[in-house]
Amino acid sequence: HQYGTNVIFGNGADDVQVIAAAGGGAATDLGGTPPDSRYGAVIGDFFFLGATATSRLAIKNSGRNDSAYWTAGQKDSDGQTFPDGGDVQGVTGLETGGLVFQSDTVRRMGARTDAAVFEFHRIDPARGTTSPYSITSDGDDVYYYSTTGFQRISGDGSIANIGIDAVNDWFKGDCNNSRFKAVIGAL
Repeated sequence: HQYGTNVIFGNGADDVQVIAAAGGGAATDLGGTPPDSRYGAVIGDFFFLGATATSRLAIKNSGRNDSAYWTAGQKDSDGQTFPDGGDVQGVTGLETGGLVFQSDTVRRMGARTDAAVFEFHRIDPARGTTSPYSITSDGDDVYYYSTTGFQRISGDGSIANIGIDAVNDWFKGDCNNSRFKAVIGAL
C-alpha cells in the first residue's frame, strides 16, 4: 500500500517492509515496532495493520502522519482487539473512515475527535468473509465475497447482495469450496 512516498507491505510471518515508491531499491524493515501482520491499509493520516502476529483478532494503527511510529497512546497510535467476529481478514480505507473485515462480521471504523481516535461499529453482523483477497475498493464502495455470496458495502454503511441468487448459487456449485480463501477480487 502506498503511504506518502513509500510502499508498505507484509505477509504475516516476516517483519513489515517498506520501499520507496519512486526510487525502488531494496526493501527494508518498516521503522518503529510495527507488529508482523497479514493485511494493511491507509486510512486517513494512519497506516493500519490487521491480523497481527500476536492476535488474528487485532488491528493496530501507526502514529498520525508517521508510518514508522507504533507506540500505543502516543501520536494517536493505538490498536483494537475485537472480542468476537472471527479473524481479521482485511482492512480498507474509505473517504470517511474504514472497514474491518472479519471472518464472521464487518465493522465500520470512524474517526473521533477525542482521545479514542477511532470507534468501531458492526455493520454486517452475519456476513464476514473468509476470502481476504476478494476485498476490492472502488471509491467509497467495497466489493467482496462474503460468507453468503458477493456483496457491496458503501461508505454510508449500506449493504447490497450483488450476486443475486443465481450468480451466488452457480459460483458455490462450480467453485472448489476448499479454495474460497483464494477468491481474488478485481475492478
